Amino acid sequence: MAEAKTNQVAGKLYVRVGGELLPITSEGTHSVKGLGGINRKTVMGLDKGLGYQEEAVEASVETTIALKQGYDPIALSDIVDATVQVETDAGHTFILANAWCKTPGDLGKDGQMTVVFAGPEWTKS
Repeated sequence: MAEAKTNQVAGKLYVRVGGELLPITSEGTHSVKGLGGINRKTVMGLDKGLGYQEEAVEASVETTIALKQGYDPIALSDIVDATVQVETDAGHTFILANAWCKTPGDLGKDGQMTVVFAGPEWTKS
């Protein structure tokens, strides 16, 4: 990965599971779906906000990978306690410890599969 530049905005994600870099495709879905923590929902009165209610937010990452030789989609779907690391081309690094494969995607004729990994919360590295 190239060294991040001061004015660069993140445009690419690199995802490692258990230290192994996934073969991410240039097309498809690539996003961190919530950083975890708490979501606050406004409770509305007749004419103004009265306060808020809190609910937990899932920490996850969704990415599309190329199913190359040596990648086993069943093994990916069996992951239940891994460290997932997401790096951006702008120099951000996030760690999702004790993560599990939430949704193994369908394998299409294009050889791509979308997977979702979830866990308790993201931390910055």
